[in-house]
Amino acid sequence: MVICVGLYIAEISRPTERGTLLSLIPPLTIGGTLVVYVLGYIFFWQTVALILFAYCLVVFGVMCFIPESYMWYMMRSDKLHATKALHWLRRDPDQVEREITDAEEHIRRLEVTSNYSYCENLKDAAVYKPFLILVVFSIFQQQVGYNIITYYAVDFFSSFESEFDGNVLSIVFAGLSTIGSLLLLTVIHKFNRKTLLAASGIGMTIAMTIGATCLSIDGVSPEIPILCVFVYIMFCMLGMIDIPWMIVGEMFATRVRGSMCANVTVVIFIVTFFNVKSYPFLNDWLGVSGLFWYFAIFSFLTVIYSNIFLPETKDKSLFEIEEQFRK
Repeated sequence: MVICVGLYIAEISRPTERGTLLSLIPPLTIGGTLVVYVLGYIFFWQTVALILFAYCLVVFGVMCFIPESYMWYMMRSDKLHATKALHWLRRDPDQVEREITDAEEHIRRLEVTSNYSYCENLKDAAVYKPFLILVVFSIFQQQVGYNIITYYAVDFFSSFESEFDGNVLSIVFAGLSTIGSLLLLTVIHKFNRKTLLAASGIGMTIAMTIGATCLSIDGVSPEIPILCVFVYIMFCMLGMIDIPWMIVGEMFATRVRGSMCANVTVVIFIVTFFNVKSYPFLNDWLGVSGLFWYFAIFSFLTVIYSNIFLPETKDKSLFEIEEQFRK
């Protein structure tokens, strides 16, 4: 689900609407996290498991009625099913004909490389460049603290010795994450991807710096650093966490998009695993204030990296993005 949802949306949507559709994934995903937090606060875990099981059955039933991506059919020379799938999406015969013609032209240009082996594909600039850019970016991004706070929310908020319960604060955290992702929907087509990433990272850096400074001063109320965390998460959802998942499905060459998106996702989750498992060590070594400084520094470094290396994909077709890497 994690790999295929973004990939599917990237392949079926037009450039002008792709950003909006992809930006729906994070708020719905985080909204699901919020729902689970709330259910876990109300019910025993066995009841929550049964509720989620029933939901999975509904998802499976709905998926049975959704056609395969038309690009998936086109890459397998099945124009008939590709046309049917695209007509199901567009409901406009002229638009369908134009997009099918564009896809055929692009695939003809790729005939020379379509039978390359996996290793030979990795020599293509439209394959190895986005792969390396996204892998290094994920290493930086994972250090900004979002996943650590998410997975250890109750423990993290309990460490502030606030009068508020850590369970309640974790629900507030998930709620603000959802709101922040929804705010992204209002600005995703007004600003470039890199502009939003920069604004997001700088806001996170400032919030974490203020929080770290407050934690270093004796007598400061613990509610102030908690408030800084809430400000941090709002900025985080404005681009730092959401946009990378949006562009994963946009950056790879058509013929290898599925496999390379899977590869990148695997690497991201491996990095996430080690990052999350490092929290107890970092907490013992740096303390809470040190963690704030750690998150602030990497938020700023991620802004620098993304500004230099991440390509701009807003309003560009997947074919244009692919050619951009070969220049």
